[in-house]
Amino acid sequence: MLSSSSRLHQILAILFLLLSLAPSPVDGEEGKEAEGEDGHHEEEVDPYAVLFPWFVMGIGTFIYYLTSRYFHAVPYTAIMFLVGTLMGVGAALSGNSDQLTISMKLWADINGEVILLVFLPGLLFWDALDVNFRLFCVSFSQLVIMAF
Repeated sequence: MLSSSSRLHQILAILFLLLSLAPSPVDGEEGKEAEGEDGHHEEEVDPYAVLFPWFVMGIGTFIYYLTSRYFHAVPYTAIMFLVGTLMGVGAALSGNSDQLTISMKLWADINGEVILLVFLPGLLFWDALDVNFRLFCVSFSQLVIMAF
């Protein structure tokens, strides 16, 4: 019998597969302005903007599962850094215009401060939750010195 988390992972995998099979946009339709009901011009939102975050979360979940089960000595963050670097280099060097590459290029221009404001609290919380309290107490004086 499958647990609820493994069912969720299967559902997400199916969702990612369906999103990857979505049709490409027609050339010249991206970023067009549409006139609203009140006469103001509104820019259309690209539908592929949500694909990259969902894809990365799926990849991250899969890599976390592999590292927690089979590769204990390999740090998760280092693998995610390498995967992200390879994805970025691959998107920059390839001339493809598939859905994932379009979504990656949309996210490449985002402000770095927004990324920090969105992801840093969760990362800090995860690391604070996972810290060894005894080790923290022993090294507190060194932490204070390095903080200033």
